[in-house]
Amino acid sequence: MEQGPKLRIRLSAPTGKAATRLTESIGHVVGNLSESSRREIPTEVTTLFIAPYLRS
Repeated sequence: MEQGPKLRIRLSAPTGKAATRLTESIGHVVGNLSESSRREIPTEVTTLFIAPYLRS
């Protein structure tokens, strides 16, 4: 299978509280994945207000 460029995924939530909940939820699920899968899952969540200002 041919692979294209690596995708970058950024997670955003409407409020800080929602971002915290999403981070916790992801943390619970990621813990059950293999090491190689864990590296592919984003764990940083920002608010929608902050997201447009981030670059990486």
